[in-house]
Amino acid sequence: MSRKSKVSFEGKLRAVTWYLEGKASCSQLARQFGVNPCTIKDWATAYQYQGHEGLKSLKHNQNYSTEFKLKCIEAYLTGEGSLQELARKFGLRSHEQIRQWVFRYNSHKELKDYNPIPEVYHMTSRKTTKEDV
Repeated sequence: MSRKSKVSFEGKLRAVTWYLEGKASCSQLARQFGVNPCTIKDWATAYQYQGHEGLKSLKHNQNYSTEFKLKCIEAYLTGEGSLQELARKFGLRSHEQIRQWVFRYNSHKELKDYNPIPEVYHMTSRKTTKEDV
């Protein structure tokens, strides 16, 4: 299943350029593009570290192994850096991903490998008759 961003690649690039050149603030750009001000900062950070690729929309969710998640969590819990710094270090698009993993880890919830199985998400309908209703 593909994902579509609210803002086009060209719009993100324009917003980041204006922000980095000091032509507009995060708040102004957020209102103009209909996003949260933190999103503008995330785009700018992604652009600075990954270039144009950091602003492109992904067609599918990324897959991360349980070992990778635990490595990120351990780095955060041992104070190797902030969420933003670790997201850049590990090549994640957002620091929110690590934050969610840490929350699940601290809540003693299982960290699973993401492996969507299409059959699970496919719902079939059953035949009903008037008597069933």
